[in-house]
Amino acid sequence: RADAEALRKQAEAELLRARSDAEASRAARSKADSEAAANRLRAQAEADAARIRGEAEAVAARTKSDAEAAMREAATKVAKAAPAAAPAGAVAGDARYDGTWNVTVACAPSNDGALGYTYAFDAVVKNNFLRGERNVESKPGWLLLQGAIQPDGSATLEAQGITDDPKYANKNVAAGTRFGYHVAAHFDSNRGTGRRLELRACDLRFAKL
Repeated sequence: RADAEALRKQAEAELLRARSDAEASRAARSKADSEAAANRLRAQAEADAARIRGEAEAVAARTKSDAEAAMREAATKVAKAAPAAAPAGAVAGDARYDGTWNVTVACAPSNDGALGYTYAFDAVVKNNFLRGERNVESKPGWLLLQGAIQPDGSATLEAQGITDDPKYANKNVAAGTRFGYHVAAHFDSNRGTGRRLELRACDLRFAKL
């Protein structure tokens, strides 16, 4: 009887060890499966992020290329359509437009989703050459507007800028994107009007201070 009891206890102990080893093996397999699944998910997420970055960079490059092409085409049209400039001496000698002017830019919402906006800044005309700047160069929201006013009051002004809030920008491009366009304008002694020639509809008003 003593030998039988000892054998029974030994068998139970071995059964417990076998069960424990089986549980440990299952736990190890479960952990390995979990780690493998996590690695697959992480690799997929990294691949998706790389794909999204690549697509965003491609869209930005296409937008920049399209804008530059449109600017070149518009500049060519303006150059062909603009009247011959008056002699330099005539422009400099007749300075009736000289002084400080308030400039108001009002842009309507665009078809590609950009919201409308209005802002104002001051410009200075010296020797009938207008130059006005909004905000600080190299910062979002910067705009430089400049160009010569002809003796008859006509002017083709050039604008260069940097986008601010994307919701107001053509195609909602990111803040900090450089852009440019031309303005066909006409001045009298103390008033002026203008319109943007490229990308979207904007009206400009000039008032001499």
